[in-house]
Amino acid sequence: MATRLKSMATLPKLIQTMRKEAPKHSNPVLPSLRRAFSLYDQINLIDNVPEDQLRFQEFNETSFTVNGVKYEGSLLCVGNLLMSWSPRQFSDITPDSLSIFQTVRPIPELLIVGCGRNIHPVTPELRQFVKSIGMKLETVDSRNAASTYNILNEEGRVVAAALLPYGVQRDEFHTKTVRPIPELLIVGCGRNIHPVTPEVRQFVKSIDMKLETVDSRNAASTYNILNEEGRVVAAALLPYGVAS
Repeated sequence: MATRLKSMATLPKLIQTMRKEAPKHSNPVLPSLRRAFSLYDQINLIDNVPEDQLRFQEFNETSFTVNGVKYEGSLLCVGNLLMSWSPRQFSDITPDSLSIFQTVRPIPELLIVGCGRNIHPVTPELRQFVKSIGMKLETVDSRNAASTYNILNEEGRVVAAALLPYGVQRDEFHTKTVRPIPELLIVGCGRNIHPVTPEVRQFVKSIDMKLETVDSRNAASTYNILNEEGRVVAAALLPYGVAS
């Protein structure tokens, strides 16, 4: 009897203990699968995307496949809007070709330019135009441009992409006219040596040439020597009297 009474006396305490709220376990946030892969492998990673959300799925030399539909030529994407874009080579990308962003609201935080197969430097005019609208600018090859757009768009970021087909390499004036490509471009700056802009240096590098800047007298002399040796070189010379 005493044991029974003792058990009954401890029962309320047992029930009270059992009724205590169980410790809460927060659901762990799984790392994004997209972040575990190189940007080169991003396309086709995401499935079951809402129909109103654009996603680049495939690409080839001349087209992109977006949400199951194949589009030939260049594309312009703003948020989840997709439209054909007129530029066919990198030199066609001008402020006028991007004038739609003067009216688009909300203004995208970033414009991703897909240059084709290779990265090309944009002109200072184009960079200033994009900046004046309030956007940041990133230039990459078109494969990475499509991948980056997929990621940022899925995250709900307001971004835009302007993409040339991946098969676009270099503009006609320096892919078909100049053959073979000179190994070296000698720039004669006039009387004094001047530094070239990062855009010019990147442009020359994208053509697979080395760049050397010297005064025009030395530029002419260096050209003579290398040309006599049978080297494939090029020279762009200002008159020696140019001082600044």
